[in-house]
Amino acid sequence: MLATETAAAYGLPFRSHGKVPYGDPLLGRLYEVHRLGDAQRLLLEEWFLPLYALRERGGIHPGKLPALVKFFRKVSLAPPGPEAQGGAGEVRRAVRSGDMGWLIDARTVTHLLPAFPGRDAVGRWR
Repeated sequence: MLATETAAAYGLPFRSHGKVPYGDPLLGRLYEVHRLGDAQRLLLEEWFLPLYALRERGGIHPGKLPALVKFFRKVSLAPPGPEAQGGAGEVRRAVRSGDMGWLIDARTVTHLLPAFPGRDAVGRWR
């Protein structure tokens, strides 16, 4: 689990630290519309949305949920293309410098998705 210094200092789980509108009724409706399975929902809620909240710093506005869920579904269903050399290294450098722009790059996120049914531990299709 990823944690920020602030969240770790106060002993809060990262998912609770980020300002993500998990309770918004729109989120449940978006799951239905985009036919997200349990594994995709879990990955969205525990990986993608917390990272996106980190990127936004002020939290995720509920009005952004439709676009975020649509982007995530598209990325999670896409077979990864040819892996860019040093892609993970570039992401590590970006994260260290505070640049979270990689999170909205579909080619990058496809390769970095944590494992869920149909993908291996680094997000590639099995």
